Amino acid sequence: DHLITAHHSDDVIETALINLTRGTGPRGLSSLRHHPNGIWRPYLFRLTNGIFVHKDDLLNYAKSHNLKWHEDSTNQSNKYLRNRIRSKLSSAPKADQDKLLSLIISQEKNTMDVDLISEQILKYLREDTSESYRRDLFLNLTEDVQKQILHKLISQHGYDVSRQSVERALEFVKQATTKKVLQLKGCDIIISTKNSFTVEPARQNKLQTRA
Repeated sequence: DHLITAHHSDDVIETALINLTRGTGPRGLSSLRHHPNGIWRPYLFRLTNGIFVHKDDLLNYAKSHNLKWHEDSTNQSNKYLRNRIRSKLSSAPKADQDKLLSLIISQEKNTMDVDLISEQILKYLREDTSESYRRDLFLNLTEDVQKQILHKLISQHGYDVSRQSVERALEFVKQATTKKVLQLKGCDIIISTKNSFTVEPARQNKLQTRA
């Protein structure tokens, strides 16, 4: 029922730096996290003794206990952005890495707080009898809040939650007419009526689409 991975603190830093190079907002700094309903990542941050778990810690443990592991051959290729970042990160003092991890953890808490507020706003926007959302009420929110709401809706159904996809979605909800569909990776945004829209898992839709 669950998958447990050995993602560690170095992975957290690498993912945050990758997202920064791609123009992420604050949410992207804490995008690698536990998913209690499916994926557990027990080594992401601190253990109970307050120590961060780095890749070297796991390798040293494996060596000292004569454990064997599989090393993916692509880990040595500079063709991949993660590997290039990992190479530079390896020379950084552990103390500096831990300071960065502390900042990422702080941002993780901020993200959780924003998610709770976003969920309350979604309840306010959701129409009583369906999974549709009040477009007229949504358009009265500030643009920053609109983007947070769309990010949350897209991430529930899709995989592309980049800044560009959120901005495309916001422009679409603001301007598109009834029965139009915006297709993103993993989900569709549909203008159901003049004053409502839905976000659904991607499907072959017969309505007029916009790529």
